[in-house]
Amino acid sequence: MSVAVALKRHFERRSSFLIVGLTGRTGSGCSTSARLLSSTFESLNLDHATYPFISAEDRKYRVIREFAEKNWGQFHQISVTQVIASFLFDCPSDELAKSFVATQIREKDRAAFIAEFQRIQVQWEKVASVIDSKLSKSGREQDIETFLGVWTREVSNFLNVARKSLGNKFAPVFQMIGDNLRRSGSALDISTKPDMFYVLPTRVCEIAVAIRHLNESKSKKTHIVIDALRNPFEIQYYRDRFAPFFLVAVTTDDDDRTDRLRARGNLNTSDIKKLDAKEYPSENKPLDGYDQFVSQNIQACLEKADIFVHNPGRADEGQIPQLSALTRQLVRFATLMLHPGLVTPTRVERCMQIAYSAKLNSGCISRQVGAAVTDQYFSVKAVGWNDVPEGQIPCLLRKAEDLVAEQDEIAFSTYEYKTIKFREHIKGRINNLNFIHEMGLAMPYCFKSQYNALEHPNMKGGNQVHTRSLHAEENAFLQISKYGGAGIANGILFTTASPCELCAKKAYQLGIKEIYYIDPYPGISLSHILSSGPIHERRPKAILFSGAVGQAFHRLYAPILPFKDELDTFMKTEIPDVIVEGARTESEVGEAATPNPAVHTDAAR
Repeated sequence: MSVAVALKRHFERRSSFLIVGLTGRTGSGCSTSARLLSSTFESLNLDHATYPFISAEDRKYRVIREFAEKNWGQFHQISVTQVIASFLFDCPSDELAKSFVATQIREKDRAAFIAEFQRIQVQWEKVASVIDSKLSKSGREQDIETFLGVWTREVSNFLNVARKSLGNKFAPVFQMIGDNLRRSGSALDISTKPDMFYVLPTRVCEIAVAIRHLNESKSKKTHIVIDALRNPFEIQYYRDRFAPFFLVAVTTDDDDRTDRLRARGNLNTSDIKKLDAKEYPSENKPLDGYDQFVSQNIQACLEKADIFVHNPGRADEGQIPQLSALTRQLVRFATLMLHPGLVTPTRVERCMQIAYSAKLNSGCISRQVGAAVTDQYFSVKAVGWNDVPEGQIPCLLRKAEDLVAEQDEIAFSTYEYKTIKFREHIKGRINNLNFIHEMGLAMPYCFKSQYNALEHPNMKGGNQVHTRSLHAEENAFLQISKYGGAGIANGILFTTASPCELCAKKAYQLGIKEIYYIDPYPGISLSHILSSGPIHERRPKAILFSGAVGQAFHRLYAPILPFKDELDTFMKTEIPDVIVEGARTESEVGEAATPNPAVHTDAAR
């Protein structure tokens, strides 16, 4: 009996605290996903699994649905936009009235906006101290409930007022406020204070801890969804802060996304382009100046995601986004978070995990990409990653100092070694980065970037043909040719980034029928190369990946113990309703073992 009790309590405690972060471009469906996760099981309207079962996935759905029906717990939603809005209440109303926020509101509406702000600010000031206090003290549950009431009612109402007052300027204004918070710790201050970078995620965590404290006093589970995360460094903060954290990326086809923004967000083409330029910078360099460091970078966030869910459908009448498909995906992964190993991965997940793992072999210091090629039956025929041809030295393992000192000749090309102009250019780069040595880091360099900086300084993005590396897809294709593999006509390509124009042409020529990808690669390969020719006869079908990858693949699909042993343990005895005192949850162990990089760590905990 004691083993069964301990096992039951283990599953209960590891599922008692769960945090899901959502990331994705505006219009992809993060808010919709958060709403679904915060719904009751009944309101999700999941179809019943019925006989006959056509595929293994139908049977997996039955397992997931039946477990979720008995164990589903509504998630408590924390809106990052709402958290950003709460920081405005820390500012005097006269400062807000003179700020860039007020200037974006029509003059006739400003007085009403400021009056509403002042009314809610009074309520906020009465309760805000709750999240700044130690939560370990008993008897504070009523204070937390009062705070959550104001948070849910008043701060949420203010956000609705702000949306109405700002109209299509709402998104850029709140993006700027978010940048200010990361830059200075204040909503209206544009000065740079690096120590204040984490004030936004710190407040999110304080609210999450308050919710957990209240739920624990009522013996309730705490499942939280954060909508939405758009800075990669903040994502790392949450990972360091909470052990049971999963980042879910919500993706959608770009045409569907822009259609929704026009229909529901009342945004025109110009508004959407500005929004995309802010959220998804083309250069994708989060450390390219402090502005980019504190700004949104969704491409970098997608690269950190544990789970990808695809939200299909347009906003046209009769083509409302297919919430049933999105709901199924969310319920599947939320259920696996509660009880890993209930079902096995899909064959698409299995193959993408191979590609995802392969990318770590890449010696490219700019971006790692992995690929896997299978036949039509999902049998893997080759893997590849972006790297230099076999026999050459990858950029990661070369040192700029060696080139300048004219040593380790085998690591460099004749051009690099013999061209004085290029070597002098690299020498100047070294002189500007002497502090690297003090940190004990190597000093490699990207040849493509440095060559373009030297020879094509005015060309946006430089000339891409000067990369030393083969692309991951190209490398996988060549492995088949190199080692005499079978043909891959009608096969499938899995790649962590959609293929560029050159790789897309190769896939087309080889007869690849489907291309699964995680992140869109800049360029027109999807809309041009893969969208030409007879649709059904030749065109490869590009498909956004849905599933778990990386560490989450193992966290979701590796059972706590063999399922047979779990069943045998519970079948041998009746489990009494007991409480084991003094044990620590997985999340508490993670919090204790992992340092918190944020400022004000006591308040966060």
